[in-house]
Amino acid sequence: MRPRAKAISHLLFAFAVSCAPLAASAEESLEWVTVPNGVSEIEVPAFLVEGPAKALFEDGVDIGTSYDAEGSSLGLKSYWAGSNERPYVYLTENVAGTSSSITYSVDEDALGVISGFEDGQSTIYYAMCRKLDERNRCIVMDYAATERAFLDPIVDRIAKSFRK
Repeated sequence: MRPRAKAISHLLFAFAVSCAPLAASAEESLEWVTVPNGVSEIEVPAFLVEGPAKALFEDGVDIGTSYDAEGSSLGLKSYWAGSNERPYVYLTENVAGTSSSITYSVDEDALGVISGFEDGQSTIYYAMCRKLDERNRCIVMDYAATERAFLDPIVDRIAKSFRK
């Protein structure tokens, strides 16, 4: 790497590291609420449930809820999948189909996780399914890559509450 490019790379890394505490403190200062998630609950920031929400239906049956945040690109779907496949298989066959890349994945018997990019690199998605009572309970979140510094810690906290 040329010296100038190396110096710019170091500056960008230092900037990213210095911004990380700001994002974490923003996540901690938000108001959090619990919302139903099938047989359990998940924690979400209040701004997410204050935006438009709609029921998700499959064959006339209510399977979950979709939330779209006001003033943010964050969207969340929480639903029962109409599948009893391994969670990872369900995600790769039904959720990742619109993605351009998977950059992170977990494949366990009762847990599947995929994350990556849609629309090239402009949209980040994070999807997780847990097998409960021979069905998959899933959450799928997506948001603009430009909001990553603010939303990554929020998505992490939602995902952790889903895994409980």
